[in-house]
Amino acid sequence: MTEENKQNNQKAHKPLFSRGVATPVSLTLSALMVANSSLPVTAQQLRFVEPATKPVAKPVAKPVAKPNVGSNIRRSCSPGVPASYLRGQQAEAYTLGSGDRIQIDIFNVPEYSGANGQYQVLVDGTVNLPLVGKVSIGGRTLDGAAALLRQAYGPFLQRPDLLSLKLLQSSPLQIGIAGEVRRPGSYTIAVGANAEAELPTVTRAIEIAGGITQAADIRCIELRRPQVGGLITIDLWSLVRQGNLAQDITLRDGDTLFVPTATHFNPLESPELATTSFSGDPTEPVNIVVVGEVTSPGSYSVSRVAQEGGRLLSITRALETAGGVTLSADIRQVRVIRRPKNGQSQVIQVNLWELLANGDLNQDVILHEGDRIVVPTTANPDPAAAELIASANFAADVSVPLNIVVVGEVTSPGSYTVNRVAQEGGPLLTITRALQTAGGITLSADIRQVQVIRRPKAGQPQVIQVNLWELLAKGDLNQDVILQQGDTIVVPTTTNPDPAVADLIAAANFAADVSVALNIAVVGEVNRPGTYTVAGTEESSGRLTLTRAIKTAGGITSSADIRQVLVRRQTRAGVEEIPVDLWQLLQNGDLNQDIILQQGDTISIPKATNIDLAEAPQLATTSFSPGEIKVNIIGEVLQPGLAELPPNSSLNQALLAAGGFNNERAEKREVELIRLNPNGTVSRQVVPVDFAQGLDEETNPTLRNNDVIVVNRSSLAKTRDSFGRVAGTIGALTSPIFSVIGFVRFFNIF
Repeated sequence: MTEENKQNNQKAHKPLFSRGVATPVSLTLSALMVANSSLPVTAQQLRFVEPATKPVAKPVAKPVAKPNVGSNIRRSCSPGVPASYLRGQQAEAYTLGSGDRIQIDIFNVPEYSGANGQYQVLVDGTVNLPLVGKVSIGGRTLDGAAALLRQAYGPFLQRPDLLSLKLLQSSPLQIGIAGEVRRPGSYTIAVGANAEAELPTVTRAIEIAGGITQAADIRCIELRRPQVGGLITIDLWSLVRQGNLAQDITLRDGDTLFVPTATHFNPLESPELATTSFSGDPTEPVNIVVVGEVTSPGSYSVSRVAQEGGRLLSITRALETAGGVTLSADIRQVRVIRRPKNGQSQVIQVNLWELLANGDLNQDVILHEGDRIVVPTTANPDPAAAELIASANFAADVSVPLNIVVVGEVTSPGSYTVNRVAQEGGPLLTITRALQTAGGITLSADIRQVQVIRRPKAGQPQVIQVNLWELLAKGDLNQDVILQQGDTIVVPTTTNPDPAVADLIAAANFAADVSVALNIAVVGEVNRPGTYTVAGTEESSGRLTLTRAIKTAGGITSSADIRQVLVRRQTRAGVEEIPVDLWQLLQNGDLNQDIILQQGDTISIPKATNIDLAEAPQLATTSFSPGEIKVNIIGEVLQPGLAELPPNSSLNQALLAAGGFNNERAEKREVELIRLNPNGTVSRQVVPVDFAQGLDEETNPTLRNNDVIVVNRSSLAKTRDSFGRVAGTIGALTSPIFSVIGFVRFFNIF
């Protein structure tokens, strides 16, 4: 073979990309078409391979609007040879280089094969062979090097075509990896004995570098080969989605991989990207920061994949790790601040409300190293949304008790530590359960103006207005606000007590416990004024009303002014006076007058200035009047003494209750009625007796409590009695100068 033929043969086998050869390569349109006539040539390819005769102005990048979550906007890749073009071309074949071990076999000529036919490529890319000496094979493919060796041994062999070449051991590859990988840098990758089968690929190199980050744009990975200064664009997304192995090209010594930063974030692709084989070690922890409205803000190191369930590290799992979101969180405006390897920080807007309300899993963003999750404070807390937020898997742990404060019109104001859930599967801690814990609200509470003061992680305290009347009257459950750590419930004192409202308040499940006995005081015109401890009864549904308290104190006296009853109530804001007109209760059935009492109330019943005798019978039979009246019957009856009679009993009924007249001694025509009047005076009335007479104020009057009936002796009885034996007592009773005050004291009837 002539020297000219040798040179032509070498040119014919010269690879498109070779290692160790610094000769620049210019790939023209015709060369591309000859190399692969079945593939169309794109403008991108021409720009890459056509030598530029003059500087070409770079296209001005148009400003791209900030994409929303879920945007499918993609950037254009840098111009270069697509990886799919290299598949099956010479440029894809392995090229020999310094440090490679090869084996040469020459059929039937073992002596020319050297020691086992094994040689190492020297630093200058040559091998020293028997007979032919040094042959430069560096930068050639195995087929090209074998052809060159056949040419060199041609003068010495009859059948040089029987020479074969095999790669035994490749030298380690030096690869550079930069961009959106977890550990960018320079890597030395060893190659096994079967070098052609074990050369590292793009995905293998990325795995060695720790895998891609979530900010990677795997559609536009760039591979540079310094020997030719060429750029190969790799679309690993087509490998992930379509299994296109043509994108996973093998690497060469000196190759540099650059994984660019994505210009947008696509949550639809994020989970799939995170589960690829080249996304990194799933057991490797990821360092993140969670701040804002979470229970425990701070930095955390979390495994990329949870051991139980295999959940990827998403934003909801990160929030769980930080103790869950608070009820002050604005979950519609959550942000993920991502710092890619190159360029400015990226802000990913997340609307977790869409995840909760509509099941939009795209909002559950997959996180990566260094992500910062910011949960802002809501400007307008929405009680209607709180229940959905509180029940989310990224909300605060329900097993952790809450520290709250309840002040104002409750039985026992103070701070409390309360379980968030009363029992397994039960409702979360709401304002009504907190009020129950504090002993329940008092009847002085203004339940329309209850406040929940919430202290978020940032900003001023928030005040949530609560109208518990809407809960009681209309069943508005949105008013039963779910509480969180540190909440303060303020129950104000009403400025206008409404007895009509008290009954509904007292029946609420967050009112004071009706089983607890109340300490009250009843003063004024009752038969037994004083302080009382009164427990509820089943008949009254456990509630102590004004009339029942008066009855406990022996009922009103005949001198009571029931139109001017006053209830004094000690509230958190001071003493409150509630006027009550019990006559409206009697006349019109106004139950609002029979107000419900609470702890510490004092009932004051004044004395009437003017007694209406027409009203006395009606008052005597009320539930808050004495159940019976006591009348003293003295003198000539069969059973003299104190008689207990029903209210509104007549004088004739009292005489009959005492057994009637003593026929032998009594003056049967008339009796005396002695009465203590409301104005403090004592009156005497001589009443003719006629047992056939009905009620009549003149002949058969209605009796009042503590009335005294005196039945005098007949004239005949007076004559019979010895003057000495009856002078002391009877004389006092019949004397014209009879002292009423002395008589009253004597019988001790008041």
